[in-house]
Amino acid sequence: MKIKVKENETLVRDTSTNAILCVNKNAVLRHNQKMRELSEKESQKNEINMLKQDVSDIKTLLQQIIQRLN
Repeated sequence: MKIKVKENETLVRDTSTNAILCVNKNAVLRHNQKMRELSEKESQKNEINMLKQDVSDIKTLLQQIIQRLN
């Protein structure tokens, strides 16, 4: 059974689990979209950091090759 939370019409309490749930579907959809966007940004950030490390490794290797050639 679900009962409304006082002072907030978009929230209900599930009496079997005592959890508070949002019943505003638009708010849930917006939240899910925001979480997807944050996840994508984090993924892009990680990929950029990996690329930076790869470029740094390549630069180091090139410097070592140049030193051996001289």
